[in-house]
Amino acid sequence: MRLMSSHIADPLPAEQLAELSGCSLRQLQRCFSDHFGLSVMEFYRRLRLEKANELLRHSALPIAEITAITGFATMQHFSRCFAQALRSAGTTQAARAGRTRIGGRQR
Repeated sequence: MRLMSSHIADPLPAEQLAELSGCSLRQLQRCFSDHFGLSVMEFYRRLRLEKANELLRHSALPIAEITAITGFATMQHFSRCFAQALRSAGTTQAARAGRTRIGGRQR
């Protein structure tokens, strides 16, 4: 995870993360799946999105700069990933609260 944190702006491919960690790609994938319930790259993307969220909340940097700082190639890709993460978080929070949405209405 330190490798990921130190390469937020220039994300490393999973194969390189495995090599630098001294394990096979399959071992790395299994470890992340077992511990976090996510693939290596899903975890990495979440880490980058958390950094982006922190910058959006606590800095005056333009979104284009935050996009670059967090390693997203385009603002469109960043926006899509960020929106998807927010939807996922909202669904998780609703489930924790015991609420489900059916046909746009809460039960």
